[in-house]
Amino acid sequence: MIDTKKTSTATEEPTEPWKPASVLVATKLEGKRSRWVRKDQLEKRIAEGWTPREAKDTTPKTILDGSQQGSYVTKRNLILCDMPEAKAKGRDAYYKRLTDGAIGESVQELKRKTHGETYGKIEVTQGEGG
Repeated sequence: MIDTKKTSTATEEPTEPWKPASVLVATKLEGKRSRWVRKDQLEKRIAEGWTPREAKDTTPKTILDGSQQGSYVTKRNLILCDMPEAKAKGRDAYYKRLTDGAIGESVQELKRKTHGETYGKIEVTQGEGG
């Protein structure tokens, strides 16, 4: 039997704003930068300087999907890896140089395609990465 009585829905104000769950939160280590790496890309990331984080004293020994956790911190198909902060800053500088060069080339290409006939000045600014 289906209950056909109307239920009153009171309009309540939320006590705090809703936010999605963050399931990939990891403890930060002093002097290290962390990131989650797909298992199929682990070999490449190790070559770049990332090191899988050891899972010491973790229980249970399996993760949510039931696969063996092994000796690393894992979450489904991801492994938590760390890189020393100094090396990570060098990596950031490398990618900044690549990005800056690509932006400069894009501006030059735009100038070539428009034969310098643009309305106004072409100005490119870049925000701080984080």
